[in-house]
Formats: sequence, C-alpha cells, structure tokens
Amino acid sequence: RKALSFHLDQLCRTLPCSLVFAHLAILGPRPSTYLSLMQLVPPPANRIADALGVAEFYPAALYSPAVNVRFGAFYLNQLLSQFGGSRPLAIAAYNAGPEKVEQWQRRDGDLASDMFVESVPYSETRQYLRRVLRSQRMYRLLYTEHRAAPE
Repeated sequence: RKALSFHLDQLCRTLPCSLVFAHLAILGPRPSTYLSLMQLVPPPANRIADALGVAEFYPAALYSPAVNVRFGAFYLNQLLSQFGGSRPLAIAAYNAGPEKVEQWQRRDGDLASDMFVESVPYSETRQYLRRVLRSQRMYRLLYTEHRAAPE
C-alpha cells in the first residue's frame, strides 16, 4: 500500500491524477489476459519493462499494484505523447492498441473528440472510452489535481 501511494504521488507529477484514477476506477468483467489494476497485457508490458530498464521482468510482476500502476501510467503517458496529448485517442489506443487508432484516424481524418468516440468501431473500446472519460470528469470535479500543468 505504501509503495502504491508513493508511485501514485510520483505519477501525478507527470500525468493528470484524474486520468490515472479514471483508469483504475474502471471495473467489471475483463478478459483473463488483462493483468491487475491498469489492465495490462504481457506484450506491451514487456516493451514497457525494456523502456523503463527493468531487468528480468516477468508478467507475474504485474500483479504487484506498484508495478502495474507504474507500467500502466508510463504506457498512458507514451500514448498521450504519441497522439499529441489527445486523451480520447490515447485512451482508445490503451484499449485497442495504437495501430488501430492510427488506422481509424487514416480512415476518418481528424474528428472532434465526441465524434471520434462515437466513430470507434469496437464496442468494447467505445464503451471503455466513454467510461474512462466520464470517470475522469468526475475525478476532476471531486479532487484537486496535484500538478501545476494545465489539463
């Protein structure tokens, strides 16, 4: 618990806390391939471990909340950078994969956020996107962000 608290404090310096908490808040049935809090699967987790310089990474480490949240937030931050800070695009990429989001962008061009959400062809990703964005709005209303950077 102490390690997770430390990691959340560190993460909130680089990412909006409301976005991390929104991901953590999404509950419900998950495929068995998703591991723990941030719903990571082993292939991206292995790439994240390499990027973070984690030696001898094993997917079972994702069951540690501190590791899982650190990896998930790192990946989310990468996706935010990749998609120019667009939260809807980054969240969709977190769920469906960045290649799919790029494919949808090529197909549809630049859409307003609400139009993008409705255009997502995967119902699971569309629902996930709606739930994370809704949760993030609620967290932003309920809690003060711990960082000075604009949302």
